[in-house]
Amino acid sequence: MNLKDIISFNAPYNQQNVDSLIEGIKSQRIIPYIGAGMSILFEGVYPSWSGFLNSTFEQYIKIDEKAKYDSFSLEEKADFLYCKMGKITFGDHLIKTFGEEHLLRNAIDFVDKPVYLLPIIFENGLLITTNYDKVIEKIFTLHEKVITVAHPKHYESLNRALRESKLLLYKIHGDIAEPDTSIILTKEQYETKYTDPNLIQALSQAFMSKEMLFLGCSITKDRPIELLCQISQSGMKNYAIISCEGNAVDERRLQLENEYFTQAIIYPEGRHECLKVLLDYIAETINPQLYQRTMGRYLHENPSQTGKTWIRSDTRKGVSSNELIKCGDVVTQLDGNVVRAEVDMPDGKSIYAEFNIDRNEVSNVVIDGYPQAYSLDIPKNIIVNKQEGMIIIQGIEYRAEKYILKFGGYLNSIYDKVSGELQDISAKAPVGMTITVDETNKLLRIVAKSAVAVNVPKGRE
Repeated sequence: MNLKDIISFNAPYNQQNVDSLIEGIKSQRIIPYIGAGMSILFEGVYPSWSGFLNSTFEQYIKIDEKAKYDSFSLEEKADFLYCKMGKITFGDHLIKTFGEEHLLRNAIDFVDKPVYLLPIIFENGLLITTNYDKVIEKIFTLHEKVITVAHPKHYESLNRALRESKLLLYKIHGDIAEPDTSIILTKEQYETKYTDPNLIQALSQAFMSKEMLFLGCSITKDRPIELLCQISQSGMKNYAIISCEGNAVDERRLQLENEYFTQAIIYPEGRHECLKVLLDYIAETINPQLYQRTMGRYLHENPSQTGKTWIRSDTRKGVSSNELIKCGDVVTQLDGNVVRAEVDMPDGKSIYAEFNIDRNEVSNVVIDGYPQAYSLDIPKNIIVNKQEGMIIIQGIEYRAEKYILKFGGYLNSIYDKVSGELQDISAKAPVGMTITVDETNKLLRIVAKSAVAVNVPKGRE
């Protein structure tokens, strides 16, 4: 489904609620409340909590206890397994299932997941999760951001994040890195924690001072949601992106508004790709420059409008616009007349760029160390005109240069006003020339095509 389809699924409420949510995020009123649905990334990694409990029963418990087990609530099921298996065995199984080793993958494996967009949408402030796993920490690391982690004993950390908008992940049910001391698992542990006045005060402060955005949550009355309902009052408002059967949309929308003070952005049941579409839209609206740089680097899908196709010379099969082709140290996406390529360099860094082969144009160049490490090398004899000025992007002032080049070429560049470091470029090389990256000398060069050895893809039709 595309964005238009999702908006129309719960019209007019989806559009109204998306617009209101975006304004809330821009005003730093929103705290993402992240459930298990955001951590189900790959097949078998990670299960939902109910899925984990049920598979654990099947693996360790005799089938003749199934009817008894099925009658329990989730807390009671965890209690039952904890007692039947033993503290050590259950703890080891929990760590094996939700451990960090499952996330030892290449960055590009995470880019198409909704959770990958969180650091673009929420650069600062508090994030709350009920998840034990390390998915959110992994994602922020991929964005080269450090996020502090706290759990229910760290009340002052939560309060400081609320006061000062410090980046903090608050794991209200504990952290798999500290299973014995932090994780809330059994019914007794829940009863103890959720009668602790310090935890109640801390969560109440978050719920009352900010607005929640529920992601990956079914929004049923578990412990934290019950607390939210207890303290909710007229004037409070939250948001949720959630799925629902088409014939139950109105009933679910009203339930969320009336019982949970939550305005819902609803998509069809089972169509969880809609969450990514919505978060893409929100991220690009809130932080367009960062979104384009971040997602462009990892070859995001951008369906071609040209109608042109690419054919692989080895298999003679067509290449779809969202297919990634890896050859040696290069990952390429062929999208009509646009070629997106990421190259792993010998020093472990990477270079990404987009090429419009019809217009001989390069744009969205992103290099590890870039923009700070690179400068431009433009032959003076191809410069027709140069203009300089100041521009403001998202409230920040930059120095801009525009070059008009011979034979239809141009280059636009943006520099940091204080440091003078290159921030962004878009360019079209003159006829007979091309743009190359000189990794050794940290230069972006415009050179004659004859000076560059190029392997031209075969079979383009």
